[in-house]
Amino acid sequence: MKQLFFAGAALACVALASCTITPQEQSMGKRARTWTLASWNVQTFFDGETDGTEYDDFKGSKSSWSRDKYRARLSRLCAAIETIDADVLVLEELENEAVVYDITNELNGHMNQSKLYPFACFAKKPGSSIGCAVLSRFAINSLTVHQVDWRKTVEPIAPDMRPIMEVTLTVSEDAPPVRLFVNHWKSKSGGEEAAAFWQAKQEHALARRIMRYEGEAAIACGDFNRTMGEWTGAGHDSVAVTDERGATAQLAAGWLLFPPSVTGEGSYLYQNNWETIDHIFTAGRASLSTFAALKDGPWTRETASGAVPFRYVLTSGEGYSDHLPVFAKVQIQ
Repeated sequence: MKQLFFAGAALACVALASCTITPQEQSMGKRARTWTLASWNVQTFFDGETDGTEYDDFKGSKSSWSRDKYRARLSRLCAAIETIDADVLVLEELENEAVVYDITNELNGHMNQSKLYPFACFAKKPGSSIGCAVLSRFAINSLTVHQVDWRKTVEPIAPDMRPIMEVTLTVSEDAPPVRLFVNHWKSKSGGEEAAAFWQAKQEHALARRIMRYEGEAAIACGDFNRTMGEWTGAGHDSVAVTDERGATAQLAAGWLLFPPSVTGEGSYLYQNNWETIDHIFTAGRASLSTFAALKDGPWTRETASGAVPFRYVLTSGEGYSDHLPVFAKVQIQ
C-alpha cells in the first residue's frame, strides 16, 4: 500500500492517505541491503496557489509567479528525479504536502512503474513557508519530527527553523529498520554568530536522537548550512555531533570518506566559492560506499570555470536550484 505521511505539528504525524501499488513495488523492501540515497535542496519550490506564507517574490500582484510556471517547474523537477534515480530521495524547500502529491503524480509520466516512489512523507513548522519531504521505494514505517525548544535559550526571538524529521525505513526484510534524519538547519542570513547559536541547538537535537539508537543503522542528511570546516571534532572520515549534556557521537561524512576528485568541490556555490553544506552522514550499521555532488545533469550549467548549479530564476522561469543534489550508495550491515 502506498502511504503518504504528513506532519503538520511539531512532534506528531497528523494525516495519512493511501492508494494501491503493484506487487513488484510491494516486493521492493524485501531485497536491498545496498541502496541509493539522494538529498537535494530544490530552492523555494512553491506551488501555484497563494496561501499567504510564501516568500514575497512568490505572491502579490507584482509577482511573476504563476500556476503555469509552477507546472513547468514541476515537470522539469520530475525529469531530473528520473535521471537521479535514487531509491530514497530527500527534498528540502518544498512548500507543502500538495507539492509532494503533485511530484508523485507527475512522476507517473516520467518513470517506469517499478521506479516510482510508493511511500512519501512531508513535514514543516505550522505557518512557515517551506518544509522537507522524503520519497521512498521502501516502506516508511513511522515519522516523528523534532523541534528546538527555544524557550530554554537566552535569545528573545527564535528564527523560523525547520524541524528535524526522523523517518524509519524498512529497506530489507532481513535487515533492521533504518533511521533517516532529515535536516534543514538555520542559514547564515541574519549573521554567522546567530546562525552558529541556533545550529548548535539543532545539532543537540540531532545528536540526542542518534545516540538514543546507538548501534542501529542511522543516516543524517540534508542542507545543514554548515561546511566541513565548520564542524567540530572532525577526523579523517567523520565529524562529531554533541547533545546539550556534552555527550558526542561520531558520524561518518561523505565529503571526508572520498577525495574531491570523486565528491566534487561542493554542492553550493557562494560568491564563486564552493561550499560543502549539503551532507549525508552515517552511523552504526549504516555506511557509505559512494558519495558525490551530482554535476552531470540538466540541473547544472556550464561556465568558464566548469559546471555550476543552474539556479531557478523566477522572472524567466528557467533553472532548477542553487544547490546540487548529493548522492550516495548506502550499505546496511
